[in-house]
Amino acid sequence: MIGLGGILVAIAVEHCNLHQRIALRVLLSVGTTPRWLMLGFMMTSSTLSMWIGPTPTVAMMIPIVDAVLKELDNSIDLPGFDTPTPDREGSELGDSTEALNVLHIECQTPQEQNVRKLRNVMMLTMCYAANVGGAGTLPATAPNLVFKFVLEDLYPSFGGVSFTTWMVFNTPGIILCVGIIWFLTVFFVLRKIPQTSTHEQQSQVKNFIRLKYKELGSWTFHQISVIVLFTILAILWLFRNPEFMKGWETLIPVNTKIDDATSTLLVGTLLFIVPANPWHKSARIPLLDWKTAEAKMPWGVLLLIGGGFSLAEGVQKSGLSTWLGGQLGFLENFPEIVVVLFLSCFMLVFIEIAGNTAAATIILPVIGDLASKVHINPLAVMLPAAISCSFAFMFPVSSGPTALVFEGAKMKIKDMILPGIIAKIICLLVTLLMVNTLGVVMFHVNTFPDWANNTHVDHLS
Repeated sequence: MIGLGGILVAIAVEHCNLHQRIALRVLLSVGTTPRWLMLGFMMTSSTLSMWIGPTPTVAMMIPIVDAVLKELDNSIDLPGFDTPTPDREGSELGDSTEALNVLHIECQTPQEQNVRKLRNVMMLTMCYAANVGGAGTLPATAPNLVFKFVLEDLYPSFGGVSFTTWMVFNTPGIILCVGIIWFLTVFFVLRKIPQTSTHEQQSQVKNFIRLKYKELGSWTFHQISVIVLFTILAILWLFRNPEFMKGWETLIPVNTKIDDATSTLLVGTLLFIVPANPWHKSARIPLLDWKTAEAKMPWGVLLLIGGGFSLAEGVQKSGLSTWLGGQLGFLENFPEIVVVLFLSCFMLVFIEIAGNTAAATIILPVIGDLASKVHINPLAVMLPAAISCSFAFMFPVSSGPTALVFEGAKMKIKDMILPGIIAKIICLLVTLLMVNTLGVVMFHVNTFPDWANNTHVDHLS
């Protein structure tokens, strides 16, 4: 239910254009040179992705990136500067357009090729930041929710990972990943692309962003109400059980079960009650009406999450996780760091083939069962494996953001593979660093806990 409530809040944010206001505000705060624009795109994508998910974030950012780059060098007219249009595949017009695009690319001048390279860099780094940011909160992506479900189901005596502990653990890693990718891209990629934009064109970019921001008008009651409810939800999530102090859940009667989904559904319900404009004669219109929610609700994602939970449960109850864990029993003879590195690398490869949600659903129960067998703290292997599901950078089929960028930027797969591999290695090393530093402090991953001996599989047997 936390996934459903989180999606409702994300739809409300998008419905009132609050996400565009945030994105343009961030871009106004950074410079207008390519390096600072790239940082602005990455910061915006990673931050929004934590709350509304990577795919909606990238879908919103693609036209913004295109428009800004057009202003940066408006003398260049490249094909494909638009939002992806999936329905044109197979039509004669679509085929003709694709053929013209290929012909145009082959006949580009060096200046046009440089602009296209710059655009590809901007798109890829924005996509990487959005995917990495999706690891920041539990409701942001399906693999995060699958991790929470599998951990609590496999180890019922463990208290689980709350919204607060997950966010506190992952936020520093996200900042490091985004910062390192930006730094390396600036010094090893952007420096090799000749910058053709003049100071006047950079001023045009600033004016263009400012104009777009002014077009949004002043803050409305609708937007203020949504951001207030959004803030309340974040506070309820963070302070339900923060562990460093008593959370608000202690104020609820003992026999009442409270989790993060409770706060999510409470705020989600208020979105359908609070009026969008109480001073207008149409005050009955709420912040989010069911027609809008139904139209924008990604029902496929909900089915994917629910199906993932069912498949994860089936993997455990059928004994498949135990069998697969037995096949990996040879890892018991290796040091813990080797086991963690092997399983994380395996997950990084598998998500590019099966997609991140399917990979999390199939592999996480196996890893959890294997960890208890080789006497490794399950969190020491499940955390990096689950977070690695957000590092789907290489192929369009691996995640929604990579598919959108691949189609929207008219890229070739070879343009994504090498940068994706480098970004994967960077993010994996950062994740392992966080697990072996902050993870030791927060989750004591360097010790084998008592709750790891009491698994759901043991109860079934």
